[in-house]
Amino acid sequence: MLRLLILCALLLPSAAAHVTVICDGDLTLLDGTAALTLRITPRDLALAIGHDGAWRTHGELRAALPAVRAYLVAHLALSSPGDPRPPEGFAWLDDLDAVQPVGAGLPDRLAFALTWSGVSGSPRLHSRLFADQAVMSLLQLRVHAPSGASQDMVQSQATLPLEPFSDPSGTHGPTPHEPMWRMLARFAAIGVTHIVPFGFDHILFVVGLALAARRLRTLLVHVTAFTVAHSLTLAGALAGRLPGQQWLDGHPWLVEALIAASIVVVAVENLARDRPSRWRWLVIFAFGLVHGLGFAGALRGLGWPDGGFACAVIGFNLGVEIGQLLVVAAFVLCTAWFWGRDWYRARVIVPASVLVAAIGASWTVQRLLSSG
Repeated sequence: MLRLLILCALLLPSAAAHVTVICDGDLTLLDGTAALTLRITPRDLALAIGHDGAWRTHGELRAALPAVRAYLVAHLALSSPGDPRPPEGFAWLDDLDAVQPVGAGLPDRLAFALTWSGVSGSPRLHSRLFADQAVMSLLQLRVHAPSGASQDMVQSQATLPLEPFSDPSGTHGPTPHEPMWRMLARFAAIGVTHIVPFGFDHILFVVGLALAARRLRTLLVHVTAFTVAHSLTLAGALAGRLPGQQWLDGHPWLVEALIAASIVVVAVENLARDRPSRWRWLVIFAFGLVHGLGFAGALRGLGWPDGGFACAVIGFNLGVEIGQLLVVAAFVLCTAWFWGRDWYRARVIVPASVLVAAIGASWTVQRLLSSG
């Protein structure tokens, strides 16, 4: 039985490890036309179309352009009015046919132009980017309209209402400021999805620490220690106040590997001890500091509006806590009735901890190997 659990863990796809994809775009609405400029990394494009590995040369990327075009046209649509319709115009904004210097790598981001005509009223952009992949994906979009410019960030699988068209001869007003409550809610929603359903490693760590608790008070102490720790490093890292911050920012793979290793440590302790040690909360606190660095890396990649640092950090952290509470609540509802049973350790804690440890070990190796 244990061998079967370990084999299942090792056969899990590497995509099960936490991945965040961020697309960046500008949408211009003018004279009945919508023009979207979308920027995305070659690595993320390869993931989107199911390409095995990342492209290494311009020639490899050029050969994949038809598949990328078909993917973007199929996953982006605009409704205004009527049913959503795919873009009518498509163009590559990178000159991939130009002669490249020897050893030149691919650009950090590729840019595409997609256009729709006959747009009126209050258009809606429909995005299904990365809907088929088990990743957390976000679209950071700036909308430019005759009445001014607005900015929003949504999950890539979303319908985004755009600003109604106004008189093209009107003057451009200032960019409207996003209300504080809306910014908080937006980043809280991102924080929740960072845990449920896309934060597989964080979910597994919480499950690992909850497995051996067997008392609600013990579980609350452990979850609180984890929450306080990752909140400290999340805020500290984003504010640039952590010792060794520059070195850590240059080695994100190490943080991700340590997060995976924390899963192994917690699961192995479950196997080694019948009951959690009185100092287990300190171990959880220490690993919570590491998880906070991972949260900070994700939020830093998203960015935040000018003057919105506090709202972004508070909202994102609140969302992370809500996601963790959802995981803990689900675990308690499924297992609390059996905590006092004699067979609970042998039939639940041991096999589940073996599975958790095996998955964590697999992710640790994958992330260490990806450092190169």
